[in-house]
Amino acid sequence: MSEKQLGLFGDSNRTSCLRCGRACRIAPIANSQARMLKRGDTPKGLCVNCAVHDQLRHLYPANLILARSGPQALLLPHIQQQFFNICKLAGTDAAFDEIDWGAIGANWDLPFPTKLKRTATNPVSEEELAGSRLEGEQRRAGTYKEPLTEEDYQAQRQVAISNFLDVVRKEKPDEGA
Repeated sequence: MSEKQLGLFGDSNRTSCLRCGRACRIAPIANSQARMLKRGDTPKGLCVNCAVHDQLRHLYPANLILARSGPQALLLPHIQQQFFNICKLAGTDAAFDEIDWGAIGANWDLPFPTKLKRTATNPVSEEELAGSRLEGEQRRAGTYKEPLTEEDYQAQRQVAISNFLDVVRKEKPDEGA
């Protein structure tokens, strides 16, 4: 005889998200054919918001785009609707109204319990996403500049030296002339 494991809330029908700690209900749908955002039947897993983010981080090339741009695009209603349309086509147990897009953005940088692995449909690893995320943060901060080529660097250096020498000459004319 097996005992049912109790969730953190003392109820076998409730647990907490392994990523954000949000309360989740365990409510499997009988004979569900869902391939995306399927309801759990054990007291472990992700809430719907973290599951949406998990789907997005596995969905190439959206994962690279979001790693570079950040979660701001997810607040746009047409982006939300398009993602949910993909979920409906794949089959989902979630309802559009269950997804809290603001919470997805707020929890964007929380770690996932499992690492992202390369697959045939997702050629991006966790490390590559982290690198893209860092590059995107630099660009979004308005401080990113493309690296100079050696020729451009030398040209800028020569201009700077020339400008400096002009200033020095104006301040201190030749004493011998």
